[in-house]
Amino acid sequence: MSNPEGKNPEWLEVEFPEPKKISRVVVYSYKPKHWPDPDCVLSDFDIETWDGTGWKTMRSITGNKDEMITLDLPSIITPKIRFVAKKGLYLSELEVY
Repeated sequence: MSNPEGKNPEWLEVEFPEPKKISRVVVYSYKPKHWPDPDCVLSDFDIETWDGTGWKTMRSITGNKDEMITLDLPSIITPKIRFVAKKGLYLSELEVY
């Protein structure tokens, strides 16, 4: 998943087998060693949860420069979560707790 220009956000949706209580997300981006541009990590993105009728933004991040970022969320029970890449490259892993 990548969106280097910040146009037409791309997203990844994860649907759980049953609704899960979540309160933390860890996002791993990937910065290629052959391309030292710090702007290639996922700098702008949203974490959204499904409330039964629509998506609710739980966290919105802008200007991130780290390859790994841990985000605490308000505790919620949800059947699915969505990661929306607004700008940057390479989502390599998404952990949900």
